Formats: sequence, C-alpha cells, structure tokens
Amino acid sequence: MVSLDITKLKPGMVTADDIKSERGKVLFEKGITLDSPTITRLRFYGVETVSVDEASIARTDTSIADIKALEEFLYVPDEPAAETKKEIEFEENEHGLRTAKLSSPTGKKMHRSLGEDVSDEEAARPSYQQSVRQNPKFHEFQMDYAFALSEVQTLFSKIMFGSEPVYQDEMQAIVDRLFKSDTTTLQTFDMLHNMNNSTEDPIYAHCLNVALISRLLGKWLKLSVSDQICLGICGLMHDVGKLDIPAGILNKPGKLTEEELGIVRRHPINGFNRLKKLDIDPRIKKAALMHHERCDGMGYPYKRSALEVHPFAKIVAIADVYDATTTRRSYRNALCPFQIIDSFEKEGISRYDTQYLMTFLENIAETYKDNRVILNDGRSADIAILNKSRYSRPVIRFFDGSFLDLSQTQDVWIQSVL
Repeated sequence: MVSLDITKLKPGMVTADDIKSERGKVLFEKGITLDSPTITRLRFYGVETVSVDEASIARTDTSIADIKALEEFLYVPDEPAAETKKEIEFEENEHGLRTAKLSSPTGKKMHRSLGEDVSDEEAARPSYQQSVRQNPKFHEFQMDYAFALSEVQTLFSKIMFGSEPVYQDEMQAIVDRLFKSDTTTLQTFDMLHNMNNSTEDPIYAHCLNVALISRLLGKWLKLSVSDQICLGICGLMHDVGKLDIPAGILNKPGKLTEEELGIVRRHPINGFNRLKKLDIDPRIKKAALMHHERCDGMGYPYKRSALEVHPFAKIVAIADVYDATTTRRSYRNALCPFQIIDSFEKEGISRYDTQYLMTFLENIAETYKDNRVILNDGRSADIAILNKSRYSRPVIRFFDGSFLDLSQTQDVWIQSVL
C-alpha cells in the first residue's frame, strides 16, 4: 500500500483503503479502480492523498525509457532508398477517416531514438519547430496553457456536481487566457503544435485545443468578434458529456464492443443535458449536442441532415476531428497532420460543410509551411510551397536545394512533421 498525492493519481490505480472526506464520511470504499471522473470528484471534495495498491501503480506507471520511445524521430538512411513499388494500404480510424498505413517501403528501420547521432548536415539545420520551442513566447504559452487546463478541470467539476453556479464569463476567461493581442494566428498554432498533450486526463486538453482551433477557424471565416468568442466556448464545452464515460472505455486500446460504442455515442446527449440548465448562449448547448452530426446524415446521435445541424456545431466538428487524430493518446500515437488533411480532402467534402472545411484546410496547411518533415522513404525535407488544389501534397525542399512536388507523385508522401 502506498499513499499518493491527488496529483499523482492515474486512471487504473486501485484504492487500498477507504477514501474519506474531511468529516470522516466514506466517499469511496477500498478496492475500486480509479477513473478520470472519480479522480475529478476526489479533487472536488478536497481529498489530498489516497492509499493505492502498489501493484496497480506499476501497471499504470510510465518510465523515462517509455517516454523517450514515444518521442522518436524518424530515421534518415545513409544511402538513397531503393525504388520500390508498393500498393498503399488504408485503414479507417475511430472518426471514420481513411488514412494510409505508414511503413517503410524498403524494410529498413524507420525510427531513430533521441539518443542516436544525426548527420552533421542535419544538425546544422535546426527545424522550424525547434526554433519555436526555444522562443520565450512558447515558454509563456506553456505556463498559460497549464493554468488554463487547471481551470478547465475546476469548471468541469462544478458542472458535473452542480455544487456551484457556472457562468459563461468564466468559460470565456479560460479561452481568453491563451489569446494574446500581440500573438498572430500562425504563432498560436506554432505553439499549439509543440504542446505535449499526453496527459492523464486527455478530455481537458482536447477541449482546450478544440476551443482554440474553433475560435481561430471563426477568425479565418471572418465572423464577428462576438461569434469568434462564442465559438471558442463551444469548442471548450463540446465534450463535457465524456465525463460520464468510464475511463476504461475512453482509453480502451482495442475495438469497442457495440455496448461500449453505444455508451460513447451518448456523450453529446449527456453534454447537452448538463449544459441545458445553465444560463449560457444556446449555441454552446447546440454545439455540444450536434458536433458528431455530419452533413451526409451519417453522424450521431440523431443522424441529422446538413440543414438541421447548427453552423457552430459544423465548425466545432472539424476542429474536434483534427485535434483528436493529431494528438497522441494512451492507446495510440498521433497521426500525421498531412494524413488527416489528405483524408479531409478525399472524403470530408460530403461529411463536413464545404465552406468551413476548405477555409480550414487552406489555413491549417499554411501553419505547417517551413516545417521539417520526414517522407515515407525516410528522407528529410522542409515544406516550401503549398499546392492550392491539394494541400496535403505540397512542394518540399531538400537540404541540397532541390525541390519535389508531391502532387506529381503517388509513391512519396509526408509521414511525419518534426
């Protein structure tokens, strides 16, 4: 039995003793398996330490070696990769987007750990993202982001337990914390791209990210400032219904059963029910209810048609899918942003509002310009020019000064952004 600070608790740990309130009331009995909602509830009740089973700690612990393994760079071969023809295989992710299965076409090792040597040429050319991470503005953003995450947790706890009144102003204040008057859209995305959101409670980080992306998409669409602000709050609150889903289902590494899938697909309804009594803009409630509806009528929970889905829900839907698929989770690695852009281009036209989607793709692709990328054949390059007709396949520039237009080849694609 080990006594842990509340901040050290992780979903999957098992209590080794009864958990009591300050007045001695038993909140949870010995032997329960903790999940994210339970940990949130313990924070709400002011519990500071919890006795947990030591074996359960070992099962949920992540070592330094594990962390390094997750933060790998892709391997750059010493010699040109042999030209091989390989049919590209695709798989469908949990959001219904088809993405390429990424593997080495040569059979060579495709990853390099952080401890391995890099070539002199590569070392002499720091990536764009390395420059961003060294910027003092990024360090300030990290601190503001951490504070905002804490505020999201507190806000969701209040909504979950209904213990205190909740106001729209405090929702807005959380999103406003990360919007600086002297920070451009590009700078905001640069910093967001570099955030490590592999937290034990990914719901909060995801909602915060979707809030930022939704608000910026509103800006790209030239909506009024008041609408942009509301969109940010819509993004922040869109997944509040997931607090009712057990962590074992949310973080399950394998395929969900039909029963589990049904539980997950109720989260828009759960979220709407939690928000409907609050004195907030009705559009926030509608976005929570409809952000999984699709323009082709194949969404959930009610399979609404395009005309029935609120515009703000359509905008949040795009931001939701983009962040969910490009952020690492406990059960999978992050997907390459250009894979997601490719999927949006191929299949998103029927599922999402075209006006919103094309504006998003044009601007999100622009935020990756000048970034260092790794191709599926192992070569490194920088993004030089965007292709307006195919944002997922830009013109790239190699270190020797040569260029390659990815829209003119089907055998080479961007596998990772560094």
